[in-house]
Amino acid sequence: MFLIPAIDLLGSSFVRLRRGDYEDVTNYGDPVEWGRRFVEQGASHLHIVDLDAARQRGDNNQVIGRLIHDLASAGVRVDVGGGVRTLERARDLVDLGVDRIVVGSKAIASDAFARELADNFPGKVWIGLDYRRVESQIICAVEGWTIDSELTLEAALHLFIGCGVAGFVLTDISRDGMLVGPDVETLAKAAMIIDGRGELVASGGVSQIEDLDLLAREVGVNRLYGVISGRAIAEGKVNLVEGSRRCAAYE
Repeated sequence: MFLIPAIDLLGSSFVRLRRGDYEDVTNYGDPVEWGRRFVEQGASHLHIVDLDAARQRGDNNQVIGRLIHDLASAGVRVDVGGGVRTLERARDLVDLGVDRIVVGSKAIASDAFARELADNFPGKVWIGLDYRRVESQIICAVEGWTIDSELTLEAALHLFIGCGVAGFVLTDISRDGMLVGPDVETLAKAAMIIDGRGELVASGGVSQIEDLDLLAREVGVNRLYGVISGRAIAEGKVNLVEGSRRCAAYE
């Protein structure tokens, strides 16, 4: 299990949104400098979200390329999501050196696209499932979290397990950037559905280092590939050195 720092990119800066709200933004500055800092503190993975590409307002490929080039000697694995709607966009990211491509909205609109990506980039595709509760159901949201799809999280997992993708990134929108703790119950159910047929990455809500213990215990360290944390790490609420050590020591 890996602790994965998140770097969200908006206008070439490292930012964090609260619940995906573009009007509620904290700007942390230079993403490349933060990437170096995270690696120095023990990060073996980085999770990058291109918020501009997600809204179809350009992209941050230049910054992503600088990050990957700058950290190449450290052997860091980088995954990138946001705006992956075409095979060409995916290929551009792979050419930059991205290890995992995270695709959400377009995959939910067309599972054939997910299959096409998995066929063209074997072992490199994660499905990003961003969800919120709508009445009694857990629904996947799309288009930068602005629209609720008609697909439940459970149905999406069953749909994509057979597509040949490498894994899944699950984000609870209501908890993202809010430091209120992870959605352990939903993640545990998702892990049971996936049942080893893909990597599972948890995202949203991590607020303290004890949340990692909770996830390892309740979801299962053998069922979780990694845990993404953005604001908590950036603001020092989760110590990356200690968190990485704990994740590596779980059995």
